[in-house]
Amino acid sequence: MNETIKRKIQFILGTFGYSIKRVDSKPLLDLRYKHNDPRLFLYYGKKPLFINVRIELGRIRFFPLSKKTNPFVYAVSETFNEKDTFNVLKSCLQQYYSLVQPENAYDWFGLEKKDAPLLSGVPAWFAPEPWEVSTVDQKRRSMERVSKSESKKCGKKLSASHGAKVFGPVTSEKLHTEAVRFHKTMLSIESSGFCRHDGADGDIEALVFVREDGQWRWQVSRGLHRLVVLTALCWRQIPLRVKNVVYRQDADTWPNVLSGLYTKDGALKLFDRIFDGKLPALLQRWIKRG
Repeated sequence: MNETIKRKIQFILGTFGYSIKRVDSKPLLDLRYKHNDPRLFLYYGKKPLFINVRIELGRIRFFPLSKKTNPFVYAVSETFNEKDTFNVLKSCLQQYYSLVQPENAYDWFGLEKKDAPLLSGVPAWFAPEPWEVSTVDQKRRSMERVSKSESKKCGKKLSASHGAKVFGPVTSEKLHTEAVRFHKTMLSIESSGFCRHDGADGDIEALVFVREDGQWRWQVSRGLHRLVVLTALCWRQIPLRVKNVVYRQDADTWPNVLSGLYTKDGALKLFDRIFDGKLPALLQRWIKRG
């Protein structure tokens, strides 16, 4: 739809209290009370699955979801029983961003050049993972769009040059934007509870990693701020929308193994690091911060 026409329609609908929202083209399959297993993703035509998952099986990149190791859960948790919650939160995020600043993709992933020869010189935020279809250039463009889209929610339009949300360095504008997003989410959930819907961005979404023995873990791909707040509030289980599943046994056919961006051994090393919640050396700076 032409953007000008879309805005006019939105304006007209808005006068009557309505709005336009994009919905997923694929219907959401609720399996919470029937099997509740993400491994069924392939057998339902790769439609998004809705299941209940344990927080302890979740990951934010490599980080397990605990106050001890996860900088974002730590930051939100530190605001409890504090009066100036926003500045406490912002200070904790600033501490993390100042400590964890990968120089390149190898630094962030905890890999060596032999594990991913073609990642040499690629910034950490623009490096696609082995199971992604994206090339480095496509990932770069995608992250530019994501950065502008996310900051727009806080009245900004920050490019990727302002930094990533999962590691430093970040500009003062990016730090402030992330603090605002976490703070708004925290206040919303505390006052109104956790609300979801079947439309776009209606759930916390994840990529699921399945090992050969059938065990699985999940990595948040959308709804990071909601997930962090729920974890800090000591939720043990959450509803989750599964958007894709990665099987370890398929490493030979992962797109960026086939492209040569990663070796199979390097790709498996990264899979296992995420699955086990094993932090790269770079992130030990955060753990050992004292």
